[in-house]
Amino acid sequence: MRKPWLLGTLGLLVALLAGCGGQTGSTPLEGMPQAEDNLRMAVLPLAEESEALFSDLMPASLTPQAELTRAITVVQDTEGLSLIVSPKGWHPSQDPSSLTNRPLAITIRCTSDGHCRVWLGGLSGDEQQGYRMTWYGGKDGNGRRLSRSVTADVGWGGPYIQPPPDGFLYSWKRVNGMIFIWDLLMLNSPPFYLTHITAAFPSDLDGEALNGTLDTTPFAERLRQACCALPKPFEVEWPPAILLREDVAVAFLPYQNPKLREARSIEELVGEPLGIAYWRQADSGAKLTKADAARIMEVKLVREEPDWVLVATNLSNPADVVRFRVGEVGWCDGCFGQDPPPGRPIPRYLGIEDRLQAPPVLHLQVGPLELRGIEKKIR
Repeated sequence: MRKPWLLGTLGLLVALLAGCGGQTGSTPLEGMPQAEDNLRMAVLPLAEESEALFSDLMPASLTPQAELTRAITVVQDTEGLSLIVSPKGWHPSQDPSSLTNRPLAITIRCTSDGHCRVWLGGLSGDEQQGYRMTWYGGKDGNGRRLSRSVTADVGWGGPYIQPPPDGFLYSWKRVNGMIFIWDLLMLNSPPFYLTHITAAFPSDLDGEALNGTLDTTPFAERLRQACCALPKPFEVEWPPAILLREDVAVAFLPYQNPKLREARSIEELVGEPLGIAYWRQADSGAKLTKADAARIMEVKLVREEPDWVLVATNLSNPADVVRFRVGEVGWCDGCFGQDPPPGRPIPRYLGIEDRLQAPPVLHLQVGPLELRGIEKKIR
């Protein structure tokens, strides 16, 4: 009688493991880099459609160099999906003055229901008169292209020993909960000087509507398989906040920790488990490769005078602990509107910011808790 029961139990165990693992021969966590690549590849059709819609603004000289790799930044948060993609065949020039009067980036934003719109940004001006970023959106009823011009900050630094992968990177961050800042870091070579461009993204300019959309569900499902069996003090809330770039891949899932909804100050969340983070980062500003290991880590905010520190513990190996210095901790009531009603996910946001003289820093917001300027702590 025991043998059939044992076989049945083993069969059930195998089925459960298959449900969490998805495949044999490798763990779901080892499959996450491929899920990252698949998500980046899914961005390309949207980029192609965007360039076709803005053909009136795209220089023909960019087209023959289509074999060059596009720079892609993917950011998913509570408000939807944001994508920044380099124009086809575009690459930084040795002469910074050649950056003006040409498209610098395709910016796509998709709402939670899958509707996407696109904007094209270009730089104008000079160092003496100042720089401006002109954003081009959709067209009015008469077929005229709509645009907005905003002040742009342009800085140079170098020589830079560790250039960004492929010569340029795009950043995306939130300021005071409501304003998105577009950020471009690029390499002008030789002799490896960096150009850093920052400009606000217009909230009052309608973008050109796209037919295509982007589904991040396959990435999220692979992440679910990677984290579902790990020991955790709370279940997590879906979907994840996602940040993918050439040099870093991060996803964050808040815990269903009641204190995340009940807290009314920073102090009430100090030492509390905030959630889990999928983390993969290249060393020394290089481009991510399959050799860069992925981790699933639980994060807590603690005070280690004089610093705020985000303590990240590997859920697969609790002895593996990474400490991240947090440059600024804030509390922003109303950043995501009203508190989420019961049963609705806690708002979450990830961002990244480049710097001329130092590696990039990350930003994380969970409900009203803002953690800005997250970087590895050096003891």
